[in-house]
Amino acid sequence: ERDIIERLYFNDETLSSIARGKKVSYQAIQWRKNSILKKLSVLLEEFMK
Repeated sequence: ERDIIERLYFNDETLSSIARGKKVSYQAIQWRKNSILKKLSVLLEEFMK
């Protein structure tokens, strides 16, 4: 999970390049990214209470 977020937001890689590197589909990486962001959102909401 961390690898995907780091590559997307800190290394400015595209979802396509990450998918190719991990040998999975673009849709799989997109789904993982969305899932990770939802988890982070929940954690941040709990933290901010």
